[in-house]
Amino acid sequence: MQPTDAVRPAPWRDGAAFLTQPGWTTIAFWLLLAASVLAAVLAFARDPAQRSPRAAGIWLLRVLIGAMWWQQSLWKIPPDFDGLKYWMQQMVEHASVPLQSAFVAGIVLPNISVFGPLVYAVEVAIAVSLMLGLFSRLGA
Repeated sequence: MQPTDAVRPAPWRDGAAFLTQPGWTTIAFWLLLAASVLAAVLAFARDPAQRSPRAAGIWLLRVLIGAMWWQQSLWKIPPDFDGLKYWMQQMVEHASVPLQSAFVAGIVLPNISVFGPLVYAVEVAIAVSLMLGLFSRLGA
């Protein structure tokens, strides 16, 4: 085992943990996934153009990318935004562009109560749009 392997999560184990962790976010995800499957089945039944391997592949890719957006929104959940604040602080300390560091330090972090909900809402909206196929081009 390489030293870096210890910090990398195994994708299948990480995915299984994500899909089975207790909490409202898991229930919401499973409902969103069920709605996505229902939308795909209805589209398959109503539109002959949707009955192709290409359409199924696009749906599967949209669901996978949407699930990744959903998973990444989980460490930014209101009201404390601890994960978002941590990474914003990392951006302040390690930004390659001083203007970005100054912007995050002087405007974003002091106003996290405004920016935090916006970031969370946009990421959840992107996940939902991709998984349900609603406004997917905008979400993408």
